[in-house]
Amino acid sequence: MNEPICKKIKDEEECKQNPNCIFTKGNKCQKKPQKTQKIMPLEKIPSSLKVTSTSNNSPIIKIKKLATKLILDPATSSSEKTMSSDLTLHPTTKQLDIDILSHKTKKTSFQTVAKTLKHNPCHDLVEIKERMKKTRREYDEVVQACENYNHEDFINRYFNKETFTHKDLLQCLMEYYKEQRQIDDSVVITFQEFINKFPRDKKVGKINFKKQHVFEAICRLLLLYNYDDGELGRDKTFYSSLEDIIKNNSLTINKTIINTDINIGSKGVLVDILFKINLPNIDEEEKKEDDKQNKKWACESSIEDSIKSNLSTEKDTYIMIQNKYYDTEKSNLGDYDVTRMYTLADLNKKNSNKINGTTNIVLMVNNEDALSQKLKMAKQQYPGLIYNIYGISN
Repeated sequence: MNEPICKKIKDEEECKQNPNCIFTKGNKCQKKPQKTQKIMPLEKIPSSLKVTSTSNNSPIIKIKKLATKLILDPATSSSEKTMSSDLTLHPTTKQLDIDILSHKTKKTSFQTVAKTLKHNPCHDLVEIKERMKKTRREYDEVVQACENYNHEDFINRYFNKETFTHKDLLQCLMEYYKEQRQIDDSVVITFQEFINKFPRDKKVGKINFKKQHVFEAICRLLLLYNYDDGELGRDKTFYSSLEDIIKNNSLTINKTIINTDINIGSKGVLVDILFKINLPNIDEEEKKEDDKQNKKWACESSIEDSIKSNLSTEKDTYIMIQNKYYDTEKSNLGDYDVTRMYTLADLNKKNSNKINGTTNIVLMVNNEDALSQKLKMAKQQYPGLIYNIYGISN
């Protein structure tokens, strides 16, 4: 009876207001088509959906409650919501009905329905990535605020310009020490205390360097002015980099270090500090002592003795230093570039004569005891590869 009524309606608005009619693209009002349903056999219904209770609640209401739970679950995908809302029990056969109009094919199997109902974790990846980006931004902002809180006053007072040389660093240390002495004339400023005045992770104020650069610069100055007490040699000839020596650009930089920027290490060279020394040969030292005890008159000396006395008593040694400041020392030599330094120097010695002498690798770190223990525990064998390890306490 509805169909003739729909056909008689000519006005589009009147047709749309009738719940049993639909206004077609051909500008005609027709009866709205009825949905067709497919009945699923009871034996294929999963046990979680089967109705075993004979309470007053109808089976249809129980299934719809389950569908509502799935829809309200925030972890449920849109496809699951569509499927769960289409689940009902046939009022007569008590078998599960699936509305086939919600799917692209009429041959949808129960396995496909079950897979659709199962949550797909891949759908969460985009959302999680966005949360990670937001969290990382928030973390960086807090780190910057923390660095500003701890270092801004000191940096703005003593380093109120963009570039600073090694000489500027020494002047800053002198001024800071003089001010602290006015407060307490027995004050002692340790190496660790001074470098802790500088930020580790973020730029603060106008400076373009951080704690790692200050640590390296102070180590370079200590060696330049022989504050190592000659342990690594006194007559040091500094070079800009190992790469420069290999390229035959071996100009000494002893007189220019003091006016070099603090963050010189940012140039990307492999060795942070490189210098050449002349270490006395142990065997020759013993020979000198023997000569004193067995001194001969000129007429008693043989030709063989004369040749031995003219032998060189010194040999060139290149000290290659890697500065790495970590709050917690690493357990892998790769984090300290040791193997890369050794390989580069060894290959050059084999293929050219630009490095004449021995090469010793030295590490200058935060905590030498912790690093040595970690390398031993990790079974990183370095005897003969690393000449020595120095920490801030040294």
